[in-house]
Amino acid sequence: MQALTKHHILVVDNERDVLEAIVTSLTISGYAVVSAETAAKALSICEQQPVDLAIIDFVLPRMDGLQLLARIRQSRPLIRSIIISGKIASPTDPRQISEILKERVQADRYLEKPVSGEDLSRTVEELLSDVPINDWKDIAGRMVKGQNAKLNAAKHAAKMLTKKKK
Repeated sequence: MQALTKHHILVVDNERDVLEAIVTSLTISGYAVVSAETAAKALSICEQQPVDLAIIDFVLPRMDGLQLLARIRQSRPLIRSIIISGKIASPTDPRQISEILKERVQADRYLEKPVSGEDLSRTVEELLSDVPINDWKDIAGRMVKGQNAKLNAAKHAAKMLTKKKK
């Protein structure tokens, strides 16, 4: 189904073929998609661009997908998320894993690799169905954050000058 809006999706997977397949599928569906093969690159993207949904592989080098999601949520607590993996060995039903992840890590969904295009599309549509397109909000939020940092620095400098005069 063609997306009617341009939601921004970040896909993180260190397996290039999986990454390319997901990016291609979502791009064809009309989403604005960026990708990263490492957690560090994903964090950098989240600092610089709007992201409505993060699709993150559970197994990544240097930082696992759950740690990455926790770091992303520090600056973007409302971001929607999907954890994907073929490596979670459990007799548990994927829906139960999804509930555990949602409870413990605030991951919205879990999809097992290989991810079918149909499951991916349905899950992405569900998660983004009530997310407004608010690029301006994201940009304004970063601007305010930057201005607050400058204001705090100016307050600190003023405080130091006041102490020197006494």
